[in-house]
Amino acid sequence: ANPSALTMASISKMLQYIKFLRINYPPKLYLMLFLQKTASGGLNFVPEMSESMKKDIPDKTLPFNFEIHKVHSNFLVGFWQPLMSMVITVGLAGIIYLIETQMQSYKSFHSLMTKISPHIKWNFFLTVFCSNYCDLAFYTATSFIAGNFESVIAVLGFLICLLLNTLAFFIIVFMVQTIVALRTARSHNSEDQVKKQNEKYKMIFEVFQDQTFFQQSFIAFFCIRGYIYSTVIGFLYNYPVVQAILLLLLCVLTLIYLFIKRPMKILINYIQQIFCEIILLAVKLWVLLMTIID
Repeated sequence: ANPSALTMASISKMLQYIKFLRINYPPKLYLMLFLQKTASGGLNFVPEMSESMKKDIPDKTLPFNFEIHKVHSNFLVGFWQPLMSMVITVGLAGIIYLIETQMQSYKSFHSLMTKISPHIKWNFFLTVFCSNYCDLAFYTATSFIAGNFESVIAVLGFLICLLLNTLAFFIIVFMVQTIVALRTARSHNSEDQVKKQNEKYKMIFEVFQDQTFFQQSFIAFFCIRGYIYSTVIGFLYNYPVVQAILLLLLCVLTLIYLFIKRPMKILINYIQQIFCEIILLAVKLWVLLMTIID
């Protein structure tokens, strides 16, 4: 599980979401954004829901800037790719666990499964889930805006939405608790032991500096940032200037954090992150200018 891949996937989604802002884009850019397919930007490996399945799910009218890009009001339709990717990851972890418990007599095979199992169950799942905080917040917003509760499938989608948002909250809490445990162990000279115990969660802290809490907590902060970003896009659709200011502020604060804390251990990962954030900042500055001109 690669945390750098996670952050790149999330930033690509943030760039894609500018098409939902109520801005009079230049004609060629508008055409490009209009033709751009609204696809999941996270680390997913499942195709979008088929059109035949979508037709069977009731859809309510959303605000124009979402409707024109064919955003469905049901949470299940929008979040289908991330959701199914998580389900497959959990299913794969379950199969590996069963193989691991049933093949104990085959020592070499059992040893291999024991090594693979924690990475599939935790590192891989956490990477898939954390790369989709942007999509989770966006489709939660559209689901709440539509208020689509007129069928069983609509209510089911809303309940799954609430469940996943609750899980997202507890994952953030869990990541922070893991970092705190590591730092506490460090003060008691037992950090290596705690790292070994938490190896199955190493995507949380593996490639980050460990001098301060804020360095080690990069993934947690990045997930929160992505969630806030998409919440602003989804709920404040009637206030483009406010959206532009808040999104620009998020970019500036992220860059300040990166320059001051330098959380990445590997220089190339740090440069890559800074480069992408500067591109995002430039886009947000342009968006703010466009909203002011409008």
